Amino acid sequence: MYFGSRSGQVFFRFYEKDKEQATKRHIPHEEIGIKNRYEIELKQGRAQTLAQHLVEKRKVGPELFAYFQEYVRFYDVSVDKMAQKEIDKLQQWAPWHAFLQQASVVEYVAQPVDLSMARSLDWFITQVAPTLKALILYFGQETIDEIIDDAELNPRQKKLLSVAEKVNLPF
Repeated sequence: MYFGSRSGQVFFRFYEKDKEQATKRHIPHEEIGIKNRYEIELKQGRAQTLAQHLVEKRKVGPELFAYFQEYVRFYDVSVDKMAQKEIDKLQQWAPWHAFLQQASVVEYVAQPVDLSMARSLDWFITQVAPTLKALILYFGQETIDEIIDDAELNPRQKKLLSVAEKVNLPF
C-alpha cells in the first residue's frame, strides 16, 4: 500500500516483506514468518531534519510516527468531496489514532545479526544469482570464472568462512 507521490517530499510504502521474499525464493511464506515493512521516503530538507533529530534525540519511534500523524490520516467518513477546512475539523478514525498513540511509544532496537553461511547463501540466491546468470550469458562463463578467481575475500568473509569450516558446516 502506498501513500503519497514518489516524486513528492514524503512517500510511505507498507508491504508484506515475508511474501515478497517467499515469492523470490519460491518457498511457502509460512517458512519465513510474518515480516511487515513500513517505509518512509523523505526528500531534501525533510530527510536532513529527520536525520538531525535522530542523532540528537536517539529515539526513532516518536520521530517516525510524527510523520504518520501528519501525512497519513483515516476517517470513518468519505472526504472525497469535502473542502480542506471541513476535513481539518474531522476526528481521525479511532483505531488509527489508537495505533499511532501506542506505536509511537515503542522503542525500536535492531537485533544483531549472527554471521552464517546459510544467511550468505540465502542472500546469494535472492540477490546475486539472477545478476550472475545475466553476466554469464552476456560475458561468458570463462570471463566470470576469471573474475571470481581474482577476487579477494574481505576480513568479514574470511572470518565467516573460518567459523563455518571449524564447525564443519555442509556449506
